[in-house]
Amino acid sequence: MARNHDEPSAVGEPPERRRSERHVALFPATFETIFGDRQFCLSHDVSSRGGLFLTTEEYEPGERLAVELHIGGPYAEQRSTPARVVRVRVHGPDTVWLYDTAVEFERPSTDLDSEAKSLSARQRRLGLLQRNKSDKDG
Repeated sequence: MARNHDEPSAVGEPPERRRSERHVALFPATFETIFGDRQFCLSHDVSSRGGLFLTTEEYEPGERLAVELHIGGPYAEQRSTPARVVRVRVHGPDTVWLYDTAVEFERPSTDLDSEAKSLSARQRRLGLLQRNKSDKDG
């Protein structure tokens, strides 16, 4: 059954924000601010419209970034796309990744969606990702 994106997902949780299917896929990325500051980060999940990234720096909702995605490996062409920070949450002090930073890409990309889905499936087969009951990535 499809979920109404305006309803809370569980007691006490905020309404669902995603407008497209997310794929859990771990790959390196870089955030660049309008001031030219660059920071390495790690993807947690992505879709054609945006993603959740683990970062060591705190960004402000509404902040504009250039996001460079290294989804295809070290020798693949890098993707660069303008994005806007939509949400930041403290990840925790027990890891180098202090923040969960959600971004929305300015232009949706169906190519990115299919690459992320494929990478997610490959990482699952290799045992790099745990499968949950709610996972839909096959």
